[in-house]
Amino acid sequence: MTTAWKLLLSKELKCAIGELSLVHLLTETKLLYIPGAPEYCCHVFTWNDLMIPLIDLGQWISESPSMDSYSYIAILAYQQDENIVQYIGIKLTDLPVKVEVDNKQECPFPSNFENWKLVSLTSFLDSKQVFPILNLKKINEEITHLK
Repeated sequence: MTTAWKLLLSKELKCAIGELSLVHLLTETKLLYIPGAPEYCCHVFTWNDLMIPLIDLGQWISESPSMDSYSYIAILAYQQDENIVQYIGIKLTDLPVKVEVDNKQECPFPSNFENWKLVSLTSFLDSKQVFPILNLKKINEEITHLK
């Protein structure tokens, strides 16, 4: 068994991350606009003296503007190299939920999850719902190439 966080990006879109990837949760912060950036990642914010990109993953995955307002910003971390930790922020509509996941819950991506394959490692089934497990390094690589 391993522990994960289930994340609600919108009413319809859910995903998950490893337990240690969620390092902080914000309810509000000042956002700085980045002219010319795609709408799903056109803001950054500061946290612990770091400039962190804010991603509307729900909008990116669905390829349409989100009608849901977000209530939280999850600050997620991953180790890029041995001594380098990277951070990204993603918009959430509700608090993350901690869940225990077993390897037996792993499942293939449904056919309508094509866009999730770009930013996910795999997926698991919980309460008859599929949860893609985010690949934070891949997400950061994708937004970094937008520069």
